[in-house]
Amino acid sequence: MSEEPRPRLDPLALTVLGIGAAVALAAAIFVGWELTSQPKVPEPATPERSGLRDAVSEVSRWIEEQRARPPEPPAPKPAAKPAPQPKPAPPVVAAPPPAQAKGLELQDLRPAKEKRDYDASAAEGFSVVGDAAFDPDRLTVLRERLAAKGVAGTNVQVTKLMSLSVRTPRAREELWRIPGMSRHPHWAICEIAISVDGRSAQGRGVDGFSGDAANFMTHHQRALLSAIDQAIGALPAPKAYAPVATRPEPGHLWRYDVAVEPPLWRNATLTYRTAMQGDALGVTTEFRHAGGQMNFNLGTFAQGHPSHANVRFPGFFFHPAYFRQPLAVGQRFDWEWPWQLPGGQVRAGRVKRYAGELKGWEDMAIGGGTYPAARIETTLDYIEDGRVQASVRETIWYMPAVRQVARVVREGRSPDEGSTRIVAQLVEFR
Repeated sequence: MSEEPRPRLDPLALTVLGIGAAVALAAAIFVGWELTSQPKVPEPATPERSGLRDAVSEVSRWIEEQRARPPEPPAPKPAAKPAPQPKPAPPVVAAPPPAQAKGLELQDLRPAKEKRDYDASAAEGFSVVGDAAFDPDRLTVLRERLAAKGVAGTNVQVTKLMSLSVRTPRAREELWRIPGMSRHPHWAICEIAISVDGRSAQGRGVDGFSGDAANFMTHHQRALLSAIDQAIGALPAPKAYAPVATRPEPGHLWRYDVAVEPPLWRNATLTYRTAMQGDALGVTTEFRHAGGQMNFNLGTFAQGHPSHANVRFPGFFFHPAYFRQPLAVGQRFDWEWPWQLPGGQVRAGRVKRYAGELKGWEDMAIGGGTYPAARIETTLDYIEDGRVQASVRETIWYMPAVRQVARVVREGRSPDEGSTRIVAQLVEFR
């Protein structure tokens, strides 16, 4: 079967059709541009459209603000935790140097005129050189010299210490009591008067020199040491006291005035009486004060007697039972009593321990007379199981003439007394 011939497109017709299609497309684009460029008539807003439009507007404004804001720098990365450093070793604290022995304590009783500078008239030719000119000061030199020479004492008083710079005058030499004074144009003179435990002495040192007064200090040092050595050499020998007996006798009475701080008691007295109780010397006590009185049996006067566990401050009456004879300066004492529990029981390891030293002898007055008394400084420790729980100081003056303590001063807070200072002074013995 033969096929029918296909229709053929004319090229010219195709060209015309293409041009027409292009023109139609361009016209459509133009009409669309015109329509979009004309302002739109706003439509009446409904509540739904208004809220949506406001929300869109807020979002748009936030987006524009974020675009306008400069970019923030990136957040720094968290720093790595430093590795733990080892703690430094505690500083090494150097041990304090050992305490140096103190020199003798001095009382300066000089008149004021000897402590300050004074320049006399040219005709008199001398001046007094005051304390401010000396370094080290003269009292320090005196204290050290007394200690170096082994002078023992507890009460050292300086009643005179004067330094003079003298220009050799035309007056008589005997006025200054310096033989051959004209040999030197200048003299350093030092005069001193001291008292050690009631023993008094004086000294005078002189040293002449040439040149001007600027050389005074060197020569004054020689005069000062010479004056001190003279005074030391002139001190009377200390009295050699020896107790008659450390044990009081039966049938005697000792009455003490007592003062306490704070004043828990007023007008207080302690009266002790001794009497034989079998073969032992017993002591009874009467304690009177403004609010009443109390009588009690103190105990037995004997070393280490069990009754001593029951005493507090009034037990100072038993102290002489623990003294060793003969008494001498520098002698040390130590003794202890049981320290009772609150209920009155006694147990091992709980003690009151005394440690003391005889520092010197002092004269004390009682009953119209004056008698020597040994000054003993003690420390009282309250010890429990080897540990010191409290500590107080007691200074005791023991008077051999009355065979008992003549004065006692306790200072410090202790577990068995309510006062921080107690003083008992013997006012009657018979």
